[in-house]
Amino acid sequence: MNLKLAELCGVIAGDGHLSRYISKERTDYKLSIWGHKDLDIEYFKELKQIFLELFKIEPKIILKNNCCELRINSKYIVEYFERLGIPVGKKSKTVFIVQFVKYGLQLSCAFLRGLADTDFSIIFKPRKNMNYYPRITADIESLPLIRDICLILNQLNIKYCGPYTRNSARNGNAYTSYQIDINGHNNFDLWMENIGFRNKKHLDRIIRGKIDKRKVPAPGFEPGISSRRSLKIDYHSVTTG
Repeated sequence: MNLKLAELCGVIAGDGHLSRYISKERTDYKLSIWGHKDLDIEYFKELKQIFLELFKIEPKIILKNNCCELRINSKYIVEYFERLGIPVGKKSKTVFIVQFVKYGLQLSCAFLRGLADTDFSIIFKPRKNMNYYPRITADIESLPLIRDICLILNQLNIKYCGPYTRNSARNGNAYTSYQIDINGHNNFDLWMENIGFRNKKHLDRIIRGKIDKRKVPAPGFEPGISSRRSLKIDYHSVTTG
């Protein structure tokens, strides 16, 4: 198992979806990864090359309205990632870090980079006597996944606030998610040294945040109607399956 495969697992755990449809009329297996047609297109081109390198399969990149979809119609691909531990169908509340990634810290960091590239946000807040003050935020519906993220951050000595529960409204529907915030220069530097980002939209945001000395709004991040309370979980001793 290599680092690029671990990174792809993180991408799929974030904004990816595995589907399988079987009927008398047709059978359809599909892997989809979704993003913004302008902000994520360069990143999707990189992902396309990684899939081609690892699997000798070339994904399609489909642009529609404001969305960008990377798509592979392949039974082999769907069943491959399913065997690794990524659920087929709705996964937002149950996905976790796949088992092979836990065999090494480098693999865990690669997974987390893929997840952050698709599902985390970055903002920069002005602070007195500071050019910028960075914050990386994860807002995820899966409690098993947020536990796994905390375990990796603990190993890297990256400090974070939370997890918090967020009871939010999106498109008229109520849902619960879990949020952690990674604040400050020291933690940001540790993140960049050990995990980093591949997605150009995040790298561009970091450059703008340092140069403009102002708060840069996170793309697609809608706080909605939220309330927070700290989860009483010991993430230093928790184990996940």
